[in-house]
Amino acid sequence: MIDRFEPLLAALSAYEGNQDTFNPYQPATRYGRARLANLHNFLTQRHTSDTLLLMEAPGYRGCRITGVPVTSRRVMSSPLLHGGLFAPMPDEHVEPNFRTYLSEQSATIVWQTLADLNAAPLLWNAFPFHPHPPAQPAANRTPRAAEVQAGLAYLQMLLRGVNVQRVIAVGNVAARALAHLGIDHTPIRHPAQGGKNDFVRGLHAALSK
Repeated sequence: MIDRFEPLLAALSAYEGNQDTFNPYQPATRYGRARLANLHNFLTQRHTSDTLLLMEAPGYRGCRITGVPVTSRRVMSSPLLHGGLFAPMPDEHVEPNFRTYLSEQSATIVWQTLADLNAAPLLWNAFPFHPHPPAQPAANRTPRAAEVQAGLAYLQMLLRGVNVQRVIAVGNVAARALAHLGIDHTPIRHPAQGGKNDFVRGLHAALSK
């Protein structure tokens, strides 16, 4: 049986990154292989979802460590949030200098809101690699326009393997990516930087449509 996500995972694995962009899915290390396995499990479990929640880019406390968009190790260790979708991610699957980062604010807000709504959307990032300032891997930066443009190819590959009917853009970066592809979507506030309440209200409204 052909794995519908094999081309996407292979493409993600092949991205080399640079001095200010980290590829979490490089298969040369056990850490990268663990993140690839986490992402593959998530996509396989959620590919029948009718809703896509498009985020911005991996954060160093969340997807940079787990490989799953807007998902921290604390979320993976909280079955009440994800309904048994994940197993806890052990230390040996995380680089030593990132093992202290267990939670991410945006991940906690997103997954808690989804649990409250009993919603199970597919999650993805407009730019699927971790953008950070040069020489500061434990930090985040906004992806550049060219990086978001490059991310469109991965988004299109994802969409070819699923059948979503409703797309929600979380933040301006995600909204611009979807607009570039001409994909109809509902824009809502990103939960970071004080946006929690607007995000929660926006997601409630978007999922009720």
